[in-house]
Amino acid sequence: MKYIRIDLGKSSFVVAFPQEKGYRTITYKNDTKGIETFLAQLDKASYHCVLEATGNYGALLLQMLTERGRCDRFLL
Repeated sequence: MKYIRIDLGKSSFVVAFPQEKGYRTITYKNDTKGIETFLAQLDKASYHCVLEATGNYGALLLQMLTERGRCDRFLL
């Protein structure tokens, strides 16, 4: 299992995808369209998402991950 690290901000979020050596980062807009783009790249069988608790900046992302079955547990 690999872990995707997500750093949330008000207008965008940065996702760190693990590679053989280090991580590849991609920045997405923190809105419905940006989250949809991110979700289209996920393979639930291969990845778990780890995101920081930053108030409500991650609320939409967490909601969309949950609705699409991409989030099965929460760690705070």
